[in-house]
Amino acid sequence: MNYFSDAVSKTFSYFVGIGRNSSLLIAGQALLSFQMGVMALVFPIYFAKTGLDGVQIGFLIAAAQLTGAVASLPFGIYADRKGRKKFVLLGSALSGASFILYALVQDFAHLILISIVLGLASGMGSSAFSAWLANSVSSEKRNAVFSLNAAVSSALFVVSSLLGILPSMLRTGFGFGELDSYRPLIALPGFLAFVALVIFQLAEDKKVVQNRRMVISNQSIQVLTKYGIVNSLVSLGAGLVIPLFSYWFFLRLGVEEDVLAPLFGISNLMLLFSFLLTPRIADRFGAIRTIVATQMSSTALLVLIPLSPDYTVVSVLYVFRALLMNMANPLITALILSVINPDERATASSISTITWSIPNSLTPPLGGYLMENVSLSAPFFLCGILYASAITMFYYFFRKSVAGTKSNDLL
Repeated sequence: MNYFSDAVSKTFSYFVGIGRNSSLLIAGQALLSFQMGVMALVFPIYFAKTGLDGVQIGFLIAAAQLTGAVASLPFGIYADRKGRKKFVLLGSALSGASFILYALVQDFAHLILISIVLGLASGMGSSAFSAWLANSVSSEKRNAVFSLNAAVSSALFVVSSLLGILPSMLRTGFGFGELDSYRPLIALPGFLAFVALVIFQLAEDKKVVQNRRMVISNQSIQVLTKYGIVNSLVSLGAGLVIPLFSYWFFLRLGVEEDVLAPLFGISNLMLLFSFLLTPRIADRFGAIRTIVATQMSSTALLVLIPLSPDYTVVSVLYVFRALLMNMANPLITALILSVINPDERATASSISTITWSIPNSLTPPLGGYLMENVSLSAPFFLCGILYASAITMFYYFFRKSVAGTKSNDLL
Protein backbone atom coordinates (compact mmCIF):
# COMPACT_ATOMS: atom_id res chain seq x y z
CA MET A 1 0.00 0.00 0.00
CA ASN A 2 2.83 2.36 0.86
CA TYR A 3 4.53 1.54 -2.43
CA PHE A 4 1.34 2.27 -4.36
CA SER A 5 0.80 5.51 -2.44
CA ASP A 6 4.38 6.60 -3.07
CA ALA A 7 4.07 5.79 -6.78
CA VAL A 8 0.88 7.82 -7.12
CA SER A 9 2.40 10.70 -5.15
CA LYS A 10 5.51 10.74 -7.32
CA THR A 11 3.46 10.60 -10.52
CA PHE A 12 1.30 13.58 -9.57
CA SER A 13 4.29 15.54 -8.26
CA TYR A 14 5.26 16.17 -11.89
CA PHE A 15 2.17 18.36 -12.28
CA VAL A 16 2.53 20.50 -9.15
CA GLY A 17 3.27 24.16 -9.76
CA ILE A 18 2.21 24.49 -13.38
CA GLY A 19 0.53 27.81 -12.59
CA ARG A 20 -2.82 29.53 -13.14
CA ASN A 21 -2.22 30.42 -16.78
CA SER A 22 -1.42 26.87 -17.84
CA SER A 23 -4.40 25.58 -15.87
CA LEU A 24 -6.77 27.93 -17.68
CA LEU A 25 -5.36 26.97 -21.07
CA ILE A 26 -5.67 23.27 -20.29
CA ALA A 27 -9.27 23.71 -19.11
CA GLY A 28 -10.25 25.59 -22.26
CA GLN A 29 -8.57 23.09 -24.54
CA ALA A 30 -10.30 20.23 -22.74
CA LEU A 31 -13.69 21.66 -23.68
CA LEU A 32 -12.58 21.98 -27.30
CA SER A 33 -11.46 18.34 -27.29
CA PHE A 34 -15.11 17.39 -26.89
CA GLN A 35 -15.34 18.12 -30.61
CA MET A 36 -12.89 15.36 -31.44
CA GLY A 37 -14.84 12.75 -29.51
CA VAL A 38 -18.04 13.57 -31.36
CA MET A 39 -16.25 13.63 -34.73
CA ALA A 40 -14.56 10.29 -34.13
CA LEU A 41 -17.64 8.42 -32.91
CA VAL A 42 -20.80 10.06 -34.25
CA PHE A 43 -19.95 11.93 -37.46
CA PRO A 44 -19.23 8.99 -39.82
CA ILE A 45 -22.32 7.05 -38.73
CA TYR A 46 -24.59 10.10 -38.73
CA PHE A 47 -23.52 11.25 -42.17
CA ALA A 48 -23.82 7.71 -43.53
CA LYS A 49 -27.44 7.73 -42.34
CA THR A 50 -28.06 11.05 -44.10
CA GLY A 51 -27.17 9.29 -47.35
CA LEU A 52 -23.50 10.19 -47.81
CA ASP A 53 -21.15 7.42 -48.93
CA GLY A 54 -17.68 6.67 -47.61
CA VAL A 55 -15.93 8.86 -50.17
CA GLN A 56 -18.13 11.85 -49.38
CA ILE A 57 -17.58 11.40 -45.65
CA GLY A 58 -13.86 11.26 -46.37
CA PHE A 59 -14.09 14.52 -48.31
CA LEU A 60 -15.82 16.26 -45.39
CA ILE A 61 -12.91 15.27 -43.18
CA ALA A 62 -10.39 16.17 -45.87
CA ALA A 63 -11.87 19.64 -46.42
CA ALA A 64 -11.39 20.56 -42.78
CA GLN A 65 -7.89 19.07 -42.65
CA LEU A 66 -6.65 20.69 -45.85
CA THR A 67 -8.06 24.12 -45.02
CA GLY A 68 -6.54 23.94 -41.56
CA ALA A 69 -3.17 23.05 -43.03
CA VAL A 70 -3.18 25.89 -45.56
CA ALA A 71 -4.35 28.42 -42.97
CA SER A 72 -2.05 27.38 -40.15
CA LEU A 73 1.21 28.80 -41.50
CA PRO A 74 0.12 32.41 -42.16
CA PHE A 75 -1.88 32.47 -38.94
CA GLY A 76 1.03 30.92 -37.01
CA ILE A 77 3.50 33.50 -38.32
CA TYR A 78 1.12 36.33 -37.53
CA ALA A 79 0.43 34.90 -34.06
CA ASP A 80 4.17 34.95 -33.29
CA ARG A 81 4.22 38.62 -34.22
CA LYS A 82 0.91 39.86 -32.79
CA GLY A 83 0.14 37.48 -29.93
CA ARG A 84 -1.41 34.03 -29.69
CA LYS A 85 -4.50 34.79 -27.61
CA LYS A 86 -6.60 36.52 -30.25
CA PHE A 87 -6.17 33.63 -32.68
CA VAL A 88 -7.16 31.04 -30.07
CA LEU A 89 -10.26 33.09 -29.24
CA LEU A 90 -11.30 33.50 -32.87
CA GLY A 91 -10.62 29.84 -33.62
CA SER A 92 -12.80 28.80 -30.68
CA ALA A 93 -15.67 30.98 -31.91
CA LEU A 94 -15.50 29.65 -35.48
CA SER A 95 -15.29 26.02 -34.39
CA GLY A 96 -18.29 26.51 -32.13
CA ALA A 97 -20.33 27.98 -34.96
CA SER A 98 -19.27 25.12 -37.26
CA PHE A 99 -20.59 22.38 -35.00
CA ILE A 100 -23.90 24.13 -34.47
CA LEU A 101 -24.26 24.41 -38.25
CA TYR A 102 -23.32 20.73 -38.72
CA ALA A 103 -26.38 19.87 -36.64
CA LEU A 104 -28.67 21.96 -38.85
CA VAL A 105 -27.43 21.26 -42.41
CA GLN A 106 -27.65 18.14 -44.61
CA ASP A 107 -26.76 19.39 -48.09
CA PHE A 108 -23.33 18.05 -49.05
CA ALA A 109 -22.10 21.29 -50.67
CA HIS A 110 -23.04 23.28 -47.58
CA LEU A 111 -21.41 20.68 -45.34
CA ILE A 112 -18.18 21.10 -47.30
CA LEU A 113 -18.33 24.85 -46.66
CA ILE A 114 -18.85 24.24 -42.95
CA SER A 115 -15.84 21.89 -42.94
CA ILE A 116 -13.76 24.64 -44.56
CA VAL A 117 -14.78 27.06 -41.79
CA LEU A 118 -13.88 24.42 -39.19
CA GLY A 119 -10.51 24.04 -40.90
CA LEU A 120 -9.93 27.79 -40.68
CA ALA A 121 -10.75 27.62 -36.98
CA SER A 122 -8.22 24.85 -36.52
CA GLY A 123 -5.58 26.73 -38.51
CA MET A 124 -6.07 29.83 -36.36
CA GLY A 125 -6.22 28.15 -33.01
CA SER A 126 -4.16 24.98 -32.83
CA SER A 127 -0.68 26.32 -33.57
CA ALA A 128 -1.23 29.45 -31.53
CA PHE A 129 -2.47 27.36 -28.61
CA SER A 130 0.58 25.06 -28.58
CA ALA A 131 2.93 28.04 -28.59
CA TRP A 132 0.87 29.82 -25.92
CA LEU A 133 0.93 26.74 -23.68
CA ALA A 134 4.67 26.16 -24.24
CA ASN A 135 5.45 29.74 -23.25
CA SER A 136 3.25 29.59 -20.15
CA VAL A 137 5.65 27.37 -18.17
CA SER A 138 9.34 26.89 -17.51
CA SER A 139 11.29 24.34 -19.52
CA GLU A 140 11.39 22.02 -16.50
CA LYS A 141 7.59 21.78 -16.43
CA ARG A 142 6.90 21.68 -20.17
CA ASN A 143 6.83 17.90 -20.55
CA ALA A 144 4.46 17.63 -17.60
CA VAL A 145 2.18 20.41 -18.85
CA PHE A 146 1.76 18.90 -22.31
CA SER A 147 1.11 15.48 -20.75
CA LEU A 148 -1.46 16.95 -18.37
CA ASN A 149 -3.11 18.81 -21.25
CA ALA A 150 -3.41 15.55 -23.15
CA ALA A 151 -4.77 13.74 -20.08
CA VAL A 152 -7.45 16.32 -19.29
CA SER A 153 -8.46 16.52 -22.95
CA SER A 154 -8.77 12.74 -22.96
CA ALA A 155 -11.08 12.96 -19.95
CA LEU A 156 -13.46 15.16 -21.97
CA PHE A 157 -13.02 12.82 -24.91
CA VAL A 158 -14.20 10.00 -22.62
CA VAL A 159 -17.30 11.98 -21.68
CA SER A 160 -18.10 12.76 -25.31
CA SER A 161 -17.61 9.10 -26.24
CA LEU A 162 -19.93 7.88 -23.49
CA LEU A 163 -22.54 10.36 -24.65
CA GLY A 164 -22.62 8.37 -27.88
CA ILE A 165 -25.51 6.45 -26.32
CA LEU A 166 -27.59 9.66 -26.35
CA PRO A 167 -29.04 9.26 -29.88
CA SER A 168 -30.29 5.77 -29.04
CA MET A 169 -31.81 7.03 -25.78
CA LEU A 170 -33.54 9.90 -27.54
CA ARG A 171 -35.02 7.52 -30.13
CA THR A 172 -36.25 4.86 -27.72
CA GLY A 173 -37.18 7.00 -24.74
CA PHE A 174 -38.36 10.26 -26.25
CA GLY A 175 -39.54 9.36 -29.73
CA PHE A 176 -36.92 11.33 -31.68
CA GLY A 177 -36.52 10.56 -35.36
CA GLU A 178 -33.40 8.82 -36.66
CA LEU A 179 -31.50 11.93 -37.73
CA ASP A 180 -32.98 14.28 -35.13
CA SER A 181 -31.64 12.04 -32.36
CA TYR A 182 -28.07 12.90 -33.38
CA ARG A 183 -28.41 16.67 -33.60
CA PRO A 184 -28.22 17.62 -29.89
CA LEU A 185 -24.97 15.68 -29.50
CA ILE A 186 -23.48 17.24 -32.64
CA ALA A 187 -24.42 20.76 -31.53
CA LEU A 188 -23.17 20.35 -27.94
CA PRO A 189 -19.44 20.77 -28.80
CA GLY A 190 -20.36 24.04 -30.48
CA PHE A 191 -21.80 25.50 -27.29
CA LEU A 192 -18.85 24.17 -25.25
CA ALA A 193 -16.47 25.97 -27.61
CA PHE A 194 -18.00 29.28 -26.57
CA VAL A 195 -17.51 28.34 -22.90
CA ALA A 196 -13.86 27.59 -23.76
CA LEU A 197 -13.60 31.03 -25.34
CA VAL A 198 -14.58 32.63 -22.01
CA ILE A 199 -11.94 30.57 -20.18
CA PHE A 200 -9.23 31.50 -22.68
CA GLN A 201 -10.15 35.16 -22.25
CA LEU A 202 -9.11 34.90 -18.58
CA ALA A 203 -5.58 33.68 -19.45
CA GLU A 204 -2.64 35.97 -20.14
CA ASP A 205 -0.54 35.85 -23.30
CA LYS A 206 3.13 36.04 -22.35
CA LYS A 207 5.14 38.41 -24.51
CA VAL A 208 8.32 37.19 -26.17
CA VAL A 209 11.26 39.00 -27.73
CA GLN A 210 10.79 38.86 -31.48
CA ASN A 211 13.43 38.05 -34.05
CA ARG A 212 12.32 39.81 -37.24
CA ARG A 213 15.32 38.94 -39.38
CA MET A 214 13.70 35.78 -40.69
CA VAL A 215 10.53 33.80 -40.23
CA ILE A 216 12.33 30.89 -38.62
CA SER A 217 15.98 30.08 -37.88
CA ASN A 218 18.13 27.57 -39.74
CA GLN A 219 18.40 25.40 -36.63
CA SER A 220 14.63 25.19 -36.36
CA ILE A 221 14.31 24.45 -40.09
CA GLN A 222 16.66 21.47 -39.76
CA VAL A 223 14.66 19.99 -36.89
CA LEU A 224 11.31 20.62 -38.56
CA THR A 225 12.43 19.16 -41.89
CA LYS A 226 13.29 15.85 -40.25
CA TYR A 227 10.17 15.84 -38.14
CA GLY A 228 8.04 16.90 -41.10
CA ILE A 229 9.06 13.82 -43.09
CA VAL A 230 8.12 11.56 -40.19
CA ASN A 231 4.93 13.44 -39.43
CA SER A 232 3.79 13.29 -43.06
CA LEU A 233 4.15 9.52 -43.25
CA VAL A 234 2.24 9.00 -40.01
CA SER A 235 -0.52 11.36 -41.11
CA LEU A 236 -0.90 9.63 -44.48
CA GLY A 237 -1.40 6.33 -42.70
CA ALA A 238 -3.70 7.75 -40.04
CA GLY A 239 -6.00 9.33 -42.61
CA LEU A 240 -6.70 5.93 -44.14
CA VAL A 241 -8.17 4.51 -40.94
CA ILE A 242 -8.46 6.69 -37.84
CA PRO A 243 -11.25 9.14 -38.86
CA LEU A 244 -13.17 6.21 -40.39
CA PHE A 245 -12.84 3.77 -37.49
CA SER A 246 -16.50 3.98 -36.44
CA TYR A 247 -17.49 3.65 -40.11
CA TRP A 248 -15.32 0.50 -40.34
CA PHE A 249 -17.01 -0.93 -37.24
CA PHE A 250 -20.37 -0.13 -38.85
CA LEU A 251 -19.48 -1.92 -42.12
CA ARG A 252 -17.43 -4.82 -40.75
CA LEU A 253 -19.32 -5.71 -37.56
CA GLY A 254 -22.65 -3.93 -37.94
CA VAL A 255 -22.28 -1.99 -34.68
CA GLU A 256 -23.45 1.59 -34.20
CA GLU A 257 -22.69 4.45 -31.83
CA ASP A 258 -24.59 3.04 -28.83
CA VAL A 259 -22.34 -0.04 -28.85
CA LEU A 260 -19.19 1.87 -29.74
CA ALA A 261 -19.66 4.57 -27.10
CA PRO A 262 -18.41 2.45 -24.15
CA LEU A 263 -15.48 1.18 -26.24
CA PHE A 264 -14.37 4.68 -27.22
CA GLY A 265 -14.88 5.82 -23.63
CA ILE A 266 -12.79 3.01 -22.14
CA SER A 267 -10.08 3.59 -24.73
CA ASN A 268 -9.75 7.25 -23.85
CA LEU A 269 -10.03 6.63 -20.12
CA MET A 270 -7.01 4.34 -20.30
CA LEU A 271 -5.24 6.89 -22.46
CA LEU A 272 -5.92 9.53 -19.80
CA PHE A 273 -4.03 7.51 -17.18
CA SER A 274 -1.22 6.75 -19.61
CA PHE A 275 -0.71 10.48 -20.21
CA LEU A 276 -0.32 11.00 -16.47
CA LEU A 277 2.38 8.31 -16.40
CA THR A 278 4.19 9.45 -19.55
CA PRO A 279 6.63 11.92 -17.91
CA ARG A 280 7.71 9.32 -15.37
CA ILE A 281 8.16 6.59 -17.99
CA ALA A 282 10.22 8.94 -20.16
CA ASP A 283 12.43 9.87 -17.22
CA ARG A 284 13.19 6.21 -16.63
CA PHE A 285 13.61 4.87 -20.15
CA GLY A 286 14.29 8.00 -22.18
CA ALA A 287 11.92 9.93 -24.40
CA ILE A 288 13.12 8.55 -27.74
CA ARG A 289 13.02 4.92 -26.61
CA THR A 290 9.58 5.46 -25.08
CA ILE A 291 8.22 6.99 -28.29
CA VAL A 292 9.63 4.31 -30.58
CA ALA A 293 8.70 1.31 -28.40
CA THR A 294 5.11 2.36 -27.78
CA GLN A 295 4.32 3.43 -31.32
CA MET A 296 5.91 0.40 -32.99
CA SER A 297 3.95 -1.90 -30.65
CA SER A 298 0.78 -0.01 -31.52
CA THR A 299 1.43 -0.52 -35.23
CA ALA A 300 1.60 -4.29 -34.76
CA LEU A 301 -1.78 -4.25 -33.00
CA LEU A 302 -3.30 -2.10 -35.74
CA VAL A 303 -2.44 -4.66 -38.41
CA LEU A 304 -4.08 -7.41 -36.33
CA ILE A 305 -7.43 -5.60 -36.07
CA PRO A 306 -8.87 -6.50 -39.51
CA LEU A 307 -7.69 -10.09 -39.05
CA SER A 308 -9.60 -10.54 -35.79
CA PRO A 309 -12.77 -12.65 -35.79
CA ASP A 310 -15.20 -10.81 -33.53
CA TYR A 311 -16.05 -7.57 -31.73
CA THR A 312 -14.51 -8.60 -28.40
CA VAL A 313 -11.05 -9.26 -29.83
CA VAL A 314 -11.21 -6.17 -32.03
CA SER A 315 -12.21 -4.06 -29.02
CA VAL A 316 -9.21 -5.17 -26.96
CA LEU A 317 -6.85 -4.52 -29.85
CA TYR A 318 -8.46 -1.14 -30.51
CA VAL A 319 -8.03 0.03 -26.91
CA PHE A 320 -4.38 -0.95 -26.59
CA ARG A 321 -3.52 0.28 -30.08
CA ALA A 322 -4.86 3.73 -29.26
CA LEU A 323 -3.14 3.79 -25.87
CA LEU A 324 0.30 2.85 -27.18
CA MET A 325 0.18 5.09 -30.25
CA ASN A 326 -1.01 8.23 -28.52
CA MET A 327 0.66 8.15 -25.11
CA ALA A 328 3.92 9.39 -26.65
CA ASN A 329 2.37 12.41 -28.37
CA PRO A 330 2.98 14.85 -25.47
CA LEU A 331 6.65 13.84 -25.47
CA ILE A 332 6.93 14.49 -29.21
CA THR A 333 5.25 17.89 -28.92
CA ALA A 334 7.42 18.92 -25.97
CA LEU A 335 10.54 17.70 -27.76
CA ILE A 336 9.92 19.68 -30.92
CA LEU A 337 8.81 22.92 -29.24
CA SER A 338 11.63 22.79 -26.72
CA VAL A 339 14.34 23.03 -29.38
CA ILE A 340 12.55 25.93 -31.11
CA ASN A 341 13.16 29.55 -30.11
CA PRO A 342 10.26 30.94 -28.03
CA ASP A 343 9.42 33.63 -30.60
CA GLU A 344 9.23 31.01 -33.37
CA ARG A 345 7.00 28.46 -31.66
CA ALA A 346 3.65 29.34 -33.24
CA THR A 347 5.32 29.40 -36.67
CA ALA A 348 7.05 26.08 -35.98
CA SER A 349 3.82 24.58 -34.69
CA SER A 350 2.10 25.76 -37.89
CA ILE A 351 4.72 24.05 -40.03
CA SER A 352 4.27 20.89 -37.97
CA THR A 353 0.51 21.19 -38.47
CA ILE A 354 0.96 21.50 -42.23
CA THR A 355 3.13 18.40 -42.43
CA TRP A 356 0.37 16.53 -40.61
CA SER A 357 -2.80 18.05 -42.02
CA ILE A 358 -2.07 18.15 -45.76
CA PRO A 359 -1.11 14.46 -46.03
CA ASN A 360 -3.86 13.55 -43.56
CA SER A 361 -6.44 15.37 -45.68
CA LEU A 362 -5.54 13.35 -48.78
CA THR A 363 -6.15 9.83 -47.53
CA PRO A 364 -9.63 9.71 -45.85
CA PRO A 365 -11.38 9.61 -49.27
CA LEU A 366 -8.97 6.84 -50.29
CA GLY A 367 -9.65 4.99 -47.04
CA GLY A 368 -13.40 5.23 -47.63
CA TYR A 369 -12.99 4.04 -51.22
CA LEU A 370 -10.83 1.06 -50.19
CA MET A 371 -13.29 0.03 -47.49
CA GLU A 372 -16.26 0.11 -49.86
CA ASN A 373 -14.72 -1.12 -53.11
CA VAL A 374 -11.53 -3.10 -52.42
CA SER A 375 -11.21 -4.57 -48.95
CA LEU A 376 -12.02 -3.60 -45.38
CA SER A 377 -8.52 -4.79 -44.44
CA ALA A 378 -6.53 -2.89 -47.08
CA PRO A 379 -6.46 0.52 -45.32
CA PHE A 380 -5.10 -1.09 -42.15
CA PHE A 381 -2.24 -2.86 -43.90
CA LEU A 382 -1.26 0.24 -45.86
CA CYS A 383 -1.45 2.33 -42.69
CA GLY A 384 0.78 -0.17 -40.87
CA ILE A 385 3.46 0.07 -43.56
CA LEU A 386 3.45 3.88 -43.39
CA TYR A 387 3.53 3.89 -39.58
CA ALA A 388 6.43 1.45 -39.37
CA SER A 389 8.43 3.43 -41.93
CA ALA A 390 7.83 6.69 -40.07
CA ILE A 391 8.78 5.31 -36.65
CA THR A 392 11.99 3.83 -38.04
CA MET A 393 12.90 7.17 -39.61
CA PHE A 394 12.09 9.02 -36.38
CA TYR A 395 14.58 6.86 -34.49
CA TYR A 396 17.20 7.30 -37.22
CA PHE A 397 16.79 11.09 -37.31
CA PHE A 398 16.67 11.82 -33.59
CA ARG A 399 18.54 9.05 -31.77
CA LYS A 400 21.85 10.97 -31.79
CA SER A 401 20.65 14.53 -31.44
CA VAL A 402 18.77 13.72 -28.24
CA ALA A 403 20.59 10.57 -27.31
CA GLY A 404 21.05 11.38 -23.70
CA THR A 405 17.55 10.75 -23.30
CA LYS A 406 15.92 11.52 -20.07
CA SER A 407 12.84 13.53 -20.85
CA ASN A 408 14.10 16.63 -19.11
CA ASP A 409 17.25 16.53 -21.23
CA LEU A 410 15.05 17.45 -24.17
CA LEU A 411 13.80 20.65 -22.57
